[in-house]
Amino acid sequence: MKQSLSKLNSDSSPLFLDASVIINLVASGRSDEILQALGHPIFIEQAICSEFKRDPRDGSDAKIIIEKLVNQARLKVITLSDSQYETFLGLTGALPPDDLGDGEAATIACACGVGAAVIDERKATRIATDAFPNLPVYSSLDLLCADSTIKALGKAEVSNAVRDAISKARMRVPHPWKNWVSKFVA
Repeated sequence: MKQSLSKLNSDSSPLFLDASVIINLVASGRSDEILQALGHPIFIEQAICSEFKRDPRDGSDAKIIIEKLVNQARLKVITLSDSQYETFLGLTGALPPDDLGDGEAATIACACGVGAAVIDERKATRIATDAFPNLPVYSSLDLLCADSTIKALGKAEVSNAVRDAISKARMRVPHPWKNWVSKFVA
């Protein structure tokens, strides 16, 4: 079995997470350990906090989870700069089918030129890669199954984390990952 399909770079550039990604990581039950293992600065834009309301595992208040991860220095909550806000407006104000919701647009706007966007939605991924060809775009599975995550947690724990993210948060498994995930979490 291949180690991973993850395309996550070995550099330590910042990662900007969308709401679905933080939800998937929390659903995995190992978010703090995964974020630490990645070795990247991790950011979420303030809008993401309003989209992530409940822990997918037990329905508890997500604000507590975000505060814990911030206090553990696993992630930092930021707000859009003026130039990022211009990019954000362009993404949210685009004509359908190329318009994005606030969370995806904020994540992409923050990542442009300084890091990578971590988003799971097909539409947002398509728009990010088309509009910003130099922007690295990753998925939840790229974080969960990164070599550094597997090394830190072990294959069995990563398998459990992926299974929990799929079952508790309904994490989307992109087509290139389907065979790998079916073998890895079996």
